[in-house]
Amino acid sequence: MLGHGGVGAIDFSSALILLTCASFSGSIIAYFQGRWLHNTQFMRKAEQTLPDGSLPKAKKLLNRFGFLSLFVSRFIPFVRVLTPMLMGVAQLSVIRTLIVSFTSSITWVFSLLLLGKWVMRHPFVSQYQEFITKWFLMGSFILMIAAFIALFIRLTAKKRPLQTSN
Repeated sequence: MLGHGGVGAIDFSSALILLTCASFSGSIIAYFQGRWLHNTQFMRKAEQTLPDGSLPKAKKLLNRFGFLSLFVSRFIPFVRVLTPMLMGVAQLSVIRTLIVSFTSSITWVFSLLLLGKWVMRHPFVSQYQEFITKWFLMGSFILMIAAFIALFIRLTAKKRPLQTSN
């Protein structure tokens, strides 16, 4: 059990190991997806859904800042999901990607676990923990729905030709 702070569902070291493995695995799978998708029809279609020039800009940044971008992106929501895949598409080094992905995963998980442990010590948070958790889950769900709607609108807007008035 955690003792001071946390809800005690799993001990700190087990959470650190399991969450680091999950985070690291997700990054590596995304990296290999990117390598597999490199120069495929799917990737050309995916580029059409992105804002104009965003993929070349991303590749340029990855080439310029390389593996620092993977480490930093771990701490930025939404970006952390795309960066490993873009590194695979750009075909950056597998070994360096593995090393940076692991170190960023363990750093990210350790920081979040410490932050969570610290936050749970606050009396307000511990008193309303269930309520706060439900609101975070609902907020995440709403953001996911909004992202799907935005993607749907973007895909359907690309298919319709622009109409000009006379």
